[in-house]
Amino acid sequence: MNIPDLIYKTLETVPLVFQSWYRKDLEDTHVIFQQIEEKPLYYTEGSYVEVEHIVQIDVFGKNEQEVYEIKELVKELMEVAEFDWLGTQYEHIEELSYYHVGHKFKYSEEL
Repeated sequence: MNIPDLIYKTLETVPLVFQSWYRKDLEDTHVIFQQIEEKPLYYTEGSYVEVEHIVQIDVFGKNEQEVYEIKELVKELMEVAEFDWLGTQYEHIEELSYYHVGHKFKYSEEL
């Protein structure tokens, strides 16, 4: 399964999940993800045997409480799917009246 499909499957209970970047056309709280890095971990006998994927999953919304609740749900679901949590960034975009929380996760895939 490719990484975007795995993330969609993992977050299937979360409303409004997209693979892209900030959707200013949406007023509702929504989740955006993208794979930001892929690198080999182990190479043996002429081929790669394990690859590491780094993904960022962002929650955007106008309701601060809702953003934080979805942030916690996303973190919980991703960890159940064996993504390692690397950290979270917080931002309030005042000119848009938006709250933004960004998680980073690592996923190791055996090939």
